[in-house]
Amino acid sequence: MSDETDELEVREAQLYQREAALIEMEAQLHQQEQGLVEAERAFTTRTAALRGLATYVGEQKANLMGRAESLGPKATRLVVSMLEQEAGESEEPVSVGLREEREVMLQRRQELLEVRLQLVEEREEAYARRYELLDGAEGRMAQLEEQLMTRELHLSQALRRLITSAAELSGPDDGGELEQTVPEGSPAVAIDAARSEAAPQPRGKRQRRGRQHAWTTQVRFNLDAPLYGGEGHHFFVYAEDAEGEELPGLFVATANLLKEDREVELQIGLTPERAWHGKGIVAWRRSPGEGTGKPGMGIELTWLEEGGREAIDAWLSKHPPVVV
Repeated sequence: MSDETDELEVREAQLYQREAALIEMEAQLHQQEQGLVEAERAFTTRTAALRGLATYVGEQKANLMGRAESLGPKATRLVVSMLEQEAGESEEPVSVGLREEREVMLQRRQELLEVRLQLVEEREEAYARRYELLDGAEGRMAQLEEQLMTRELHLSQALRRLITSAAELSGPDDGGELEQTVPEGSPAVAIDAARSEAAPQPRGKRQRRGRQHAWTTQVRFNLDAPLYGGEGHHFFVYAEDAEGEELPGLFVATANLLKEDREVELQIGLTPERAWHGKGIVAWRRSPGEGTGKPGMGIELTWLEEGGREAIDAWLSKHPPVVV
């Protein structure tokens, strides 16, 4: 299905390029036609002036012949003999413009324009249907995502229950029901405690999340954060950790915000030639229009590859982190 869609997109793009080239050719032809129209108008003006001159010459000839006739036969013969030396009567200027051919071409262009307008309306209808289908598909995708996340939660709860009840489940089946309580100190308690500590805090107060985050089954997202590119990515520290030895956090500037507590894998680019691999937890978010900074996510780093901490410390010596 994807290959067929890609092929359609390529063909649509090629057709659009041909249409754009044709429009450009039509515009150039229109400019040339306008120049020709101006030349034809100038010729018509000259033709009208020439007709006026021809009329005036004819009137002058008639007046001359009348005066000669009034003087007598000798005068008439003199005038006639002198006029016979002329090259002959001038011809009527030829007409230009090809009016009939232009009428036919104009009619054909009008018909073609109607067809093109109809085609544009059909394209608009097809676009509206495509957008409606895409909107519906995105709605179904959101429902599927919610269902999968719910299923993921149930699987995580079942796995936690299996771990905490391993001792009870390893014996013979006595037909009894398992207790629904979770023993103190079990991994499930640690998970619940971590989730409780990761609960949303009031605005203006940031809470460390990733450094107490427990094991999770969530799928990690991969994020690229080149700090040298001027895209708004930067390191941060919490006010209470400003003088401590904790790993700094990383603010990733993006409008595509993940949910808090989501695990992410990071490629932290300190130079165009070197990026350091790390992992972290989405601790807080800044939505578009919130505050004066760029939208993005505050990622608390939980792990860096070997040498990453030293490289980041060297970077921070020249680019101090933002205190939040």
